[in-house]
Amino acid sequence: MGTGRFAQALGIGYGVDPSVRALDKAVQRGVKALLGVGEALPFRDATFGAVLMAFTLCFVEDPSTVMREIHRVLFSGGGLVLGLLLRGTPWANFYEQRGREGDPLFSTAHFYRREEVEALLKETGLCVTSFRSTLFQPPGLKVYREEEPVDGYVSGAGFVAIAAVTAGDA
Repeated sequence: MGTGRFAQALGIGYGVDPSVRALDKAVQRGVKALLGVGEALPFRDATFGAVLMAFTLCFVEDPSTVMREIHRVLFSGGGLVLGLLLRGTPWANFYEQRGREGDPLFSTAHFYRREEVEALLKETGLCVTSFRSTLFQPPGLKVYREEEPVDGYVSGAGFVAIAAVTAGDA
């Protein structure tokens, strides 16, 4: 969840993060923030109709366990919106380079290819229903213009949102 920036903007009520510092900022933004990790979500089974996971997959230690946990906390018919930077795009390459240069945040990041993410979702009981792509401008510009997202997967897009539902509900 981080600092709750996206949760606040999207009206998301709950978030989980392992950083007390990030949680403090999220609480200031009005998000009910809980200390925890995606591999062991602090919620009962079938608690949520939807889960948003944005800019997080590249930082988790065990992506399969995180996806199983998301599946566990979803209602039947619930869905996941997974937002990420895909491996091999200019933005993922930019952050990988920062990691190689010693940036403490990105030194442990692992970016995934689209096919790897789809396989991960499938193996954990989630079925992809759609893609939205955006961030077609390269990293390093002084000014960025607002972009409209494009329906579907666009190779090379800096940011891709993947919608998935529990497999029995696709």
